[in-house]
This record gives sequence, structure tokens and C-alpha cells, in this order.
Amino acid sequence: MIFNNVTYFKRSDFILFLVTLYLLVIQTGFVILPDKNQSDNHVGDLNKTDVQTLFARLRFKQPANFMADPDEGKFITYGEIYGNDLISGIRLDVRNWLSYDDLKFLMSNLGSQEPCKSMMNIFSSQRPDVESTIGGFAAMFLDFYRKNQLFHPLVAISTNNPDQVQELKEWWKNYKNENTRYFEIGDVMVKVYQLNNSDGELNEDFLCSGKVISYKNNLPVDSLIFNDMEAVGDRYGLNFNSQPVKGIVIGTKFGDYDGRLILIDETGKIQNHRGGFFFISKDQRYIVSFWHSDIAGITIYDLKDRKVKMDEETRIYPAFWYYFDGEYYISRFQSQPERMETDEIYRLDLEKGKLEKSEITLSELQNGEKVQMFNSEHCECN
Repeated sequence: MIFNNVTYFKRSDFILFLVTLYLLVIQTGFVILPDKNQSDNHVGDLNKTDVQTLFARLRFKQPANFMADPDEGKFITYGEIYGNDLISGIRLDVRNWLSYDDLKFLMSNLGSQEPCKSMMNIFSSQRPDVESTIGGFAAMFLDFYRKNQLFHPLVAISTNNPDQVQELKEWWKNYKNENTRYFEIGDVMVKVYQLNNSDGELNEDFLCSGKVISYKNNLPVDSLIFNDMEAVGDRYGLNFNSQPVKGIVIGTKFGDYDGRLILIDETGKIQNHRGGFFFISKDQRYIVSFWHSDIAGITIYDLKDRKVKMDEETRIYPAFWYYFDGEYYISRFQSQPERMETDEIYRLDLEKGKLEKSEITLSELQNGEKVQMFNSEHCECN
């Protein structure tokens, strides 16, 4: 009994010792517990916070006399812990985070000398003690974007740097004509970059370049690059405007008399086939694309089996596509003596991947439904 009491007191003393040590560590500043003001200034996972909201939190609250509140916190904290994952809520892929409109917002704040709070990672043991500026943070995030770097500093203090501002302005002149699109398929991210080299000015080459990159868990998987896409009298550039099928990203490359059908699946693999405008069959089974080229041809892609069913040159150019009585038909295009569709009709067998001449008349066919093509709008590298 006496032994048990002694053991008990030893355990309680040890627990008291741990509590006392913990409080001493906190007071010495090695561990920072969020006080009320700090928790009010916690923004959490930056991936889930848009940049304009973040800047609103960085700004000091302005009372009626427009003087900053001296009692307000001097920094905000960011980051979250998701279970055992110490990375996802801390590390920010700036290129994925910022949209084109966000970049314009940052550029509009680039020269601002307005004082603001600094930023601190939740894992930091050191509080920021230097005042930042709105323009400094605008420059910082633009620079991370420009260099395609991840943002995860323990302490972020940013003030205006005239040399950096000038560099960013020069970069923006070239970059502002670049169109960037983002698509997600599960944990795969697809980024489509397109740059108009001519800047729309006269007496310059009407060319543009494009790049498609796929990532899985932020690591690159596959890429496809097009240099100097040329108009050759028609549309040119990359068009990813239409995404009618879930689980796959579809795009079209125009120009150079070499239209391409671009497909990216859930693995991140990029497929590059001959093509152009496309439509999806009624049963959502096939992608059908007519070649945007000086050579007539058709590509059929089987979405179920994930393979090409047809990739063949044809001797006819389609005037219109029709859906009639459960089948797909093409009226032949005739350029001479005048541009028109003719009575020469062909049926497209999707299952066999064959184009066969049909006995159906144009007048019968016109009672059916005209097929609407995706990515058929005119584009000039935009």
C-alpha cells in the first residue's frame, strides 16, 4: 500500500513536470500557440483561398480615419494539416492556383506601397517582425508564377523591389498574350499553354506556339509541343473549348494544313491523332473527327475500348454531317462549279470504322438531324 502511494506520487510529479516544461517552452517562444488575434488571422490552406481573399486578409483594417489599427496582428498564418499529410495544406502550386484574371489583379497591385501584414507558415517557430507591402506580395506571387515554383516558406516578408518590379513588367508584356487553360481528371492535371507571338501587330509573323502538359500528383507525366502554328488562310492554334465527355480531355490543334485531335485520359497519357472538328456519337461511345487538312480523312476513337477504330484518308470532303434513323451520314462537298452539298451521300459505320456510299437521297437525309461539331468556332491562337 505504501509502495503504491509512492508510485502514484512519482507519476503525478512527472506529469506536473511535463506540464511545467511545456508552459516554459511556450513562454520562451519555441512553440507558438495561436492566440485569439492570430486565429482570427489564420487563412488555412492557400489552395482553397483565392488570391483576392488572401490580399484582403493581408491588408490592415482601415477605421474611419484611415489609420491602421496599432493593436491588429502584424501577420497572418497559413497552412493546414490533413490527417498525416503534412504537405498538401502547406505547399502551394502557384501556377495551378492563379488564373489569368488573378495575374491581372496582381499586376494592378504591383506598384502599391501600402503597408500590410506578413505571412507565417503554421510550422514556423519564428514570428515575422518586419512590415510588408501589398506591392511586395504582388511581386512575390508573380515571381513564383513566372518561375513555376512552389510556395511554402516558413515566413514570407515582402517589400517593394524596383528592379524586380521592372523585370516583372517586362515579363508581363510577353506573357499577357499567353492563354493558359487547366483541366482536372481525378488526380491528373492538364495544362494547356498557348502563346501568340505576333501580339496582334502588323508586319509580324502570324504564328503561335502551344504546349500541353499533364501532371499526376504534381509530377509531369506527358507533354506535347507545337512550334510556329501557321494560319495558312484559316484558323490556327489550340482549341480546348469543348469538353463533352467526362474522364477525358479533348482538344484540337489547327494550322499548318495538319489538324490534330488531342486526347488526355485519366493516366495523364497524351494521344495525338489526325483530326479537327469532332462530335460525340449519341451513345457516347465514339469521338468522330474529320481532318482539318488539305487531305480528306476521318478519325474514329472508341471511348469504351480506348483505341482508334478508324484513321483513314477518304476521297470526299463532307459538306454536312447528318444523323438519320440511328445512322451517321455525310453529304459530299463540291467546290466546282459552286460551293454546295451534292446528292452523293455516304454512311459512316462507327462500329466497323468504314465509310460506304449510300443510296439514301439528300432530300430524305435533310429530314434528319444535322450533327453539331465541337471546336468548330474560328480561332486565331486564342
